[in-house]
Amino acid sequence: MSALEYAGTGVAIEDIKPDAKILKIYLLDVLDTEGVLGNETSASIVVSDGQSKKKVLVSKEVDYIEALWEGADNTITAPTIHKGEQVEVIRYANQDQFFWRKSRGFESDIRGREVKVFGVSTVDRSNPANLGKSATKENMYYIRMDSINGIIELITNDDNGEAATYHLKIDLMKGEFSLVDNKENSIVLKSVEGDIQVNAKSRIGLKAPTIEVDCDDLNIKAKKTDFQSKKTVFTGDTFENKVPVNKITGALTVTKGVDFKATLDVMSACTINGPTTLNGPISGLGGVFKLPVKFVTATW
Repeated sequence: MSALEYAGTGVAIEDIKPDAKILKIYLLDVLDTEGVLGNETSASIVVSDGQSKKKVLVSKEVDYIEALWEGADNTITAPTIHKGEQVEVIRYANQDQFFWRKSRGFESDIRGREVKVFGVSTVDRSNPANLGKSATKENMYYIRMDSINGIIELITNDDNGEAATYHLKIDLMKGEFSLVDNKENSIVLKSVEGDIQVNAKSRIGLKAPTIEVDCDDLNIKAKKTDFQSKKTVFTGDTFENKVPVNKITGALTVTKGVDFKATLDVMSACTINGPTTLNGPISGLGGVFKLPVKFVTATW
């Protein structure tokens, strides 16, 4: 015969405490003549110890029981029961200890904000060193759903030789999403600020038929920049080149006149303010230059 005994259906008389597993429950099979859950009555009794000394004993009688959550597979936290939710109450072998478990599941008209934590153990029980080792947050795949603090979280580990570990966190109160691994790579989205940060230890790749960047300011900092393009077109109001040394290995065509302030002076719209060295022939349309050329203190 099974030692499991069904004690009845109960109603929570209060919200369960954070991270608690013990719940105060009113058993529906017990009649409450006053119709109020969680009643407590006290009685005082004066007794003598036989030596002319009297003691006052206070007894308390309640119409609820305290039961321990029975637990559920891969679930770390007890359901966040709210006052009025029904649970099933059991006990083993007529013991005084009662256990509770959800009997009707999610009650949408009563259930409020809650915390739900799931865990899958990564402890290798075939390893003698792990005998008796408890599964904790640090040695499991951990998932947390927390509408009280506005947190959704997933954490992994590398206890069994996993190539990488990950920590995914959505902080809804801050409006922030983050994905971080143990290899110095991360993605952070700050929705309120409209800020996205991507960090990679070695490479970030983008590949698509069309990639569009639309912004007010484009700032690029690089030790080396390599453009490989069959056709490049710069369109704008002003192009400013602050590079100390410029080298052009191919043909250079200037469709408008050039004003070389330090070497040549051609009445035109384009200005170069610095020494310029031309190591090849200079030619123009229909002659050497289409426009007149004036050399001013030029050195070649």
